[in-house]
Amino acid sequence: MQKNKPMGKETIQLYQYLIDTLPKKIPTKSWWASYREQGQDSFITQGLPTNKWESYRHTPIERKVARPLTHKSKPLPKGAINDLPLGDGYHLKIVNGVLAPPLALPAGVAMTPFSTMSPTEEKLVATHLGKIAKMDGAPFVALNAASFQEGFLLTVAEDTILDKPIYLHHIIPPDQPTPPQSRYLLHIGKRSQVQIIECPTITNDLNLFTNEVCEIILEKEARLDHYLLQVRVNSQTRYFRQMEVMQQEGTTFNQHTFTCSGTLIRNHLGVHLQGKKSIAHLYGSYFASRQNHIEQSVLCHHHTPCTTGHTLYKAMVTNQATAVFNGYTKVAPQAQKSEASQYHHGWLQGNQGRIYARPELSIEADDILCKHGVTVEQVDEKLLFYLASRNIPPARAKELLRQRFFAETLQAIPLSDLRKSLTSLYSHLCQELSDRK
Repeated sequence: MQKNKPMGKETIQLYQYLIDTLPKKIPTKSWWASYREQGQDSFITQGLPTNKWESYRHTPIERKVARPLTHKSKPLPKGAINDLPLGDGYHLKIVNGVLAPPLALPAGVAMTPFSTMSPTEEKLVATHLGKIAKMDGAPFVALNAASFQEGFLLTVAEDTILDKPIYLHHIIPPDQPTPPQSRYLLHIGKRSQVQIIECPTITNDLNLFTNEVCEIILEKEARLDHYLLQVRVNSQTRYFRQMEVMQQEGTTFNQHTFTCSGTLIRNHLGVHLQGKKSIAHLYGSYFASRQNHIEQSVLCHHHTPCTTGHTLYKAMVTNQATAVFNGYTKVAPQAQKSEASQYHHGWLQGNQGRIYARPELSIEADDILCKHGVTVEQVDEKLLFYLASRNIPPARAKELLRQRFFAETLQAIPLSDLRKSLTSLYSHLCQELSDRK
């Protein structure tokens, strides 16, 4: 475990803020109470990470994470939150950490709060909770363990194939000054196929702090297409998200992250390919503007032979914003005949933004195919000249180039309605950028 000095004022301030403002709900389950105590001990031992931590070198912890709330909440004006039309599916709403009825779920799918689980569900959670998202070296996982007030178990039974996606709407309305620090466990049964779309929505103007942890288990030959849409979050939010995925033999995990709002957003995705012939495709598109800070941390760990993991992230940065990418691909000695790739492409709009990209490979096997690459670019003057020769005005030419930049990650979305909505959103953001120019 990486340790700091004794808790500094920022750590104490954040921890006390959560303890004072969250509901005083004491877990009635012994395993839950024990897990909370472990989280408290771990977070106090580790403290908040500092810039001396390699994976947090560019994260403005002291400047943005620990600042307290300073004003009362009020609804945001119309247009302050990005509009994103969503398609048909099974829509579930979690409002202020409470699962809202009705639960319109198909046969074979269930979502249950930790506090009302059956003995069978409780055994499943007690077996897996904290086994993938570990606290050591992860202070925000420890903080979540110490402070989450409710958790949710989503189970998909064996051989369940859904014809429509499941939407998880995490809603923080204007009258909620302190968002719950939620915990999720997703268990996808053998040979099942499901699509899950998570849509956090924060509709007040507070500089909120939210810290979520999600653990996903894919049983043999299961497939999960997962989408995280961080596009309806207010510009003041500090949003930390840790997601860890364990894949068994023959599973497929396709993950898409889209981020374009929040004063500080840090996503960590850890994928553990623990079964032969397991496959992971990880995509990300993020748009950082104003003085916002968006950070993506991606780990793809090949534990067994014949596994495949591909990572492709793209970042566009404007104004004085910052984008950070920490990519880590690890191939264990026994993971022979595996294939891995890791790419990150950044585009700076102007001279004041920053992009930090740190790709890292740890290869301990010798019969593998691994590749990686990082690029940071600005506007291609040659392309602008070519488009100008075709009578395309400079502003329109730049807009077309910006739209093309995200095309590769957007085209990887198999859901046509969602692909069209996100393409329209990013086109709108690019158009706004052209109008400001």
